[in-house]
Amino acid sequence: MGCCESRHDPNLMPSSHRSDLYSASSIGDQGGGSFATVERAAEAIRASAGDPQAIGALRDIRVALLVLPKDPASVPEVQQGDMVGVLKVLKTEMDNVDIILTGLVLMRYLAQRQENQKKMSAANAVSLVLQALHLHDSHPTLQGVACDTLGNLLQEQANADQFLQQRGVDAVFAVVNANMANSRVMEA
Repeated sequence: MGCCESRHDPNLMPSSHRSDLYSASSIGDQGGGSFATVERAAEAIRASAGDPQAIGALRDIRVALLVLPKDPASVPEVQQGDMVGVLKVLKTEMDNVDIILTGLVLMRYLAQRQENQKKMSAANAVSLVLQALHLHDSHPTLQGVACDTLGNLLQEQANADQFLQQRGVDAVFAVVNANMANSRVMEA
């Protein structure tokens, strides 16, 4: 799983704009750490939908997710309803690069845990990622994060089956062919 986009892409760099969107968790911080960061990310995605001024806050969320431990044991297990809720927002905001990019970073992180991979399968997350690849073909950072996300999701057989049924191999080859000179996409 690549994470160098935080060093190269200004869309992933910190911003203090609208930090009120993710300053508190509806469930509570419960000790902070990964769980609290995931909660803030989900809340920021929901709060940003339809609010163009909220977008700057998403950069801070992406950076916070990128610095979390990469150990699957530290990744919180999410509830199916929460997963479906975030994916629903992402589907309605598919044209919004900042929201989709933040959602993909969140999904990539959560998909390190097998239980979350299964929940994402039930919510058709692979379809959302493939749609993001198609709609945002001129955004290499998003393409790289989407490919990383697929790499984590496809560890679960149900996600791999969805990927094959939805011609995901063709979509990934299209990304590779369109981004041969982009090292961020190629490392994904």
